[in-house]
Amino acid sequence: MRKSPWLLLSRATIVAALYPWLVSFGPDDSLSHQVSIYGSEGSYTYINRDCSNNITSRLPVPFSEVAASYEAPINDVWGYKLRAGYLHTAYGYNILPYNTSAVAQNTAYGGASLDLKKPYWGVDFGALGFSRPMAFANDHSGITYTLGARFGYLSAWYLTMGMLNSDPIIGSRPAFNSGIGFALSDAKTNMEPAHLWLGVEFGPPFDNGRNGLFAFPYDGVVSGELAVPAFRSWLISLRGGVDPNGQGSGYMSGGLSYRW
Repeated sequence: MRKSPWLLLSRATIVAALYPWLVSFGPDDSLSHQVSIYGSEGSYTYINRDCSNNITSRLPVPFSEVAASYEAPINDVWGYKLRAGYLHTAYGYNILPYNTSAVAQNTAYGGASLDLKKPYWGVDFGALGFSRPMAFANDHSGITYTLGARFGYLSAWYLTMGMLNSDPIIGSRPAFNSGIGFALSDAKTNMEPAHLWLGVEFGPPFDNGRNGLFAFPYDGVVSGELAVPAFRSWLISLRGGVDPNGQGSGYMSGGLSYRW
C-alpha cells in the first residue's frame, strides 16, 4: 500500500525535531583558542537592467579572497574573535558604492566580534572595517556591523543566521545567510565534530543589479559546507555556492583550523 506523501513528510519532520535527543555525539559547547586560514575563488554576475527591470547585459566578474581569524575564550561562555582578509575583484561593480570603477579592485578588511556560546544557542556581534567604502557596508562607509545566531546543539543539529559574520566574507556566507547544520561524528579532542551545513545566502557579490545591503533584487545562492576534523586538533572545511537561476555566479572556498 502506497503511503501518503504527507504521512512521510510528517514522520520526517518528527524525526528532525527529535534529532538532538535521538542522536547526539557528545557536547561541544566550550570556547577554545582557534586559528584559521581561508582561501576562495569564484565569480559573480553584474547585471544591467532597463527601466522595466529587464536584463540588458551580463558581465562575469571574477574574484579571489584570503582571510584569517583568531578565536579565544574570555570565560566559560564569552569569547572573542579577531579577523582580517584581502579581497581582489576584476571590477568594482557591486562591491564599491555606485559602481564607480571598472578596473581591478583590491580591498583589505579587519574586525572583531564578541561571542556568547551556550549549549543550545549562541550569538555573536561585532564590527568590520574596510580600507575603502563598500557597497554592502552601512551607509556606504568603510564600517559595518556583523551579527550571527545559532539555535540547537552543535553535537546534533542547529539552525544558523548571520550577516557578514563568516570568513572569508565574499567567498563564504556573504551579506545574509541562513541554514541548518548537522553533526556527523563525535567531537574529537580539542576540535568540534564533523558537520554538514546547507543553506541559502543573499547579497554581494552574487547577481545584483542594485547597490546597498537590502537593495533587492538579490538572487539567492544555494550553498553548503562540509567540515571534517583531522589529527585531533585540526579541522578541514570545504564550502561552495551556486546561483540556481543560472546566471553563472558561484564560489568555492576552503579553510584550515587549528584548535587548542
